[in-house]
Amino acid sequence: MECLVCKGGGKQHLTVKYPFEDKPDETHDIDCVWCHGAGEMTEKEYQQYLWDKAAWCECGNPSQEFIFFDDGTCECGCYKHHYHCKDCMKITQIG
Repeated sequence: MECLVCKGGGKQHLTVKYPFEDKPDETHDIDCVWCHGAGEMTEKEYQQYLWDKAAWCECGNPSQEFIFFDDGTCECGCYKHHYHCKDCMKITQIG
């Protein structure tokens, strides 16, 4: 199936920002990290994409409060230590 991230083009646009340095933004086109530049997703990549899309916070975390989970302690499917948004209980940061 066509990659849902790069829409079959095999590339992603990446912008590197330097918020604490007086440097201009850098822009790069890289191989899509989901399909590895193939433009097509395998069934396994597709299922991982769906899990990732559902797992990450999109509410903006209005309370600015987080809950920490150590390695292997969360039942959400993420086994690395990570943080959840206290508002929507979805992942905000891994590692």
